[in-house]
Amino acid sequence: MRSTKMEDSRQVIGNLLEVLIEANILNMQSAEKEGDAIFFYIENGIPTLQELLKIVVHSAEMDFIFE
Repeated sequence: MRSTKMEDSRQVIGNLLEVLIEANILNMQSAEKEGDAIFFYIENGIPTLQELLKIVVHSAEMDFIFE
């Protein structure tokens, strides 16, 4: 059975969300997962730009590992 582009995109988005959850090195709380989005929050302060960039780099490294 041949998969459709819609099914493929759902798989890719699902994988990406999993990578983002795994890359949560700031231990943010996940408030909600809806469609193609995850809503994170931190109760004690706002992360610095440097901390947020660490998450992006970590996510990219994990995505590379999973390919």
